[in-house]
Amino acid sequence: MTRQISSQIEGKIIAAYQEKFPLSKVHHERLINYIPGGATRSLSYFKPYPLHISHGKGAYVYTHEGHALFDVTNAYGALVHGHGDPDVVRAVQEGIERGSQYSTPTEGQYRLARLLCERIPGFEKVRFVNSGTEATLFAMRTARAITGRDKILKMTGGFHGTHDSVAASTKKNVITAGIPAGMTQDMLEVPFNDGDALERVVRENAGTLAAVIMEPFLGAGGVVLPEPGFLQRARQVTTAHNVILIFDEIFSFRVDTGGCQKLYNVIPDLTTVGKVVGGGCPLVSLAERMST
Repeated sequence: MTRQISSQIEGKIIAAYQEKFPLSKVHHERLINYIPGGATRSLSYFKPYPLHISHGKGAYVYTHEGHALFDVTNAYGALVHGHGDPDVVRAVQEGIERGSQYSTPTEGQYRLARLLCERIPGFEKVRFVNSGTEATLFAMRTARAITGRDKILKMTGGFHGTHDSVAASTKKNVITAGIPAGMTQDMLEVPFNDGDALERVVRENAGTLAAVIMEPFLGAGGVVLPEPGFLQRARQVTTAHNVILIFDEIFSFRVDTGGCQKLYNVIPDLTTVGKVVGGGCPLVSLAERMST
């Protein structure tokens, strides 16, 4: 009986959704012919079909049916200024009028890199890339190159992009089809907020462990905040065993102009931040402390 009632409620919700957003179905049925699943991001898809947006302005997005919806996702936090912010639009327009790809350094790179280094405690040098996946991949590669070791320790449920090693090692609701089994052989995991497990695994693997990569608080893993002292303990144990500490602040950076590392006063060796530093455009940073 409970299952029957649940099915009836689900049916009513779907029917109400379809009645309110019929044009989204039209757009979805067109798009699915050219994009697998009709969405370029798995999080964007849900049954019976994803919502299609016409445009956004400020804190609202507008559907093709004309509905104004308060945008609580906000590009998953990347658009801190909202949609179509006049200053961001003006900056993008002025920039694209001068060109888009130069294959050489620019004044804009200097200005943004200097600003980030002035604001964020762990930033002394910055490398710009195009995606969070690239940033964490290069952070891990940098740590391995510096230490000459191969293993990486991450937190269970932590999300660090979609390159093979971090995607394959995530044990929570992740499809690993197409990822070679060998990609997990140098990945270790401990539960987030388990300081004892973190210290034990780092100590036992110190001779082969290049880095600990972690979000200062879990994002996709459920927005779990660090318990008092956990980040500090991670910093202490990695320092004690000459293991590089990587803060993946692609999600957490927006809590402060200096990120979570400024908020909690814990400075990592390497940091990744996301498109929030580019006004929501595909610009991502990998930064390091020169003492690393």
